[in-house]
Amino acid sequence: MLDAYKCSSFYRNTELSNLYLAKSSPKSQYHRLMYYSKTVSFCWQYLTDAVRDGKNQYERAFGMSSEDIFGALYRSEEEMIKFMYCFNAFWSISGRDVIAAFDLSPFTVIYDLGGDFFKDPIPEADLYILARILHDWADDKCMQLLAKIHKACKPGGGVLLVETLLNEDKTGPLEAQLYSMNMLVQAEGKERMPTEYSKLVAAAGFREIQVKKTGKLYDAILGRK
Repeated sequence: MLDAYKCSSFYRNTELSNLYLAKSSPKSQYHRLMYYSKTVSFCWQYLTDAVRDGKNQYERAFGMSSEDIFGALYRSEEEMIKFMYCFNAFWSISGRDVIAAFDLSPFTVIYDLGGDFFKDPIPEADLYILARILHDWADDKCMQLLAKIHKACKPGGGVLLVETLLNEDKTGPLEAQLYSMNMLVQAEGKERMPTEYSKLVAAAGFREIQVKKTGKLYDAILGRK
């Protein structure tokens, strides 16, 4: 009979696993991966239907209306918390690159846009951060939101977009292309090229538009009022 101890196997995480998968790590991506596997993946099952229909797949995946995308995302308190944890995980590894893309020291009052921003009033501020917001929406809604922000923005203030930018010929990067497909199955928007975002920002009244590709997951676009 073989010695039970000699037949035992021992495992441990690599340094990378501890950094990105362990819940206790400040850079943990655990919640992001769980959200993708238990929510996003259900929409991706209907990718073919999304291509044919040109709209998100919440109705097929969860039996909910495809018209109200955040009503579907926040369909329960538990699901809303999962969604928030997922995006907090993104910022733990990408936030520093985005904030360092431009000198933001001239902006004293900074407002990180959230909530029901199409209905709720937007307070006056020097800088508005739209982090992974515009890619959820079609151009007309992006314009509606940017115009609303421009009206509330203090003179000399600005708007900072945080998005994953496509190359101008749309040949990549791969992450942006995959995110654009994800917008197809989950939302009503898409990933865009720098010129597309710049045109939207300019049409809302912002000027001195600058684009910064960070070389990481998220890029930044800054426009001034």
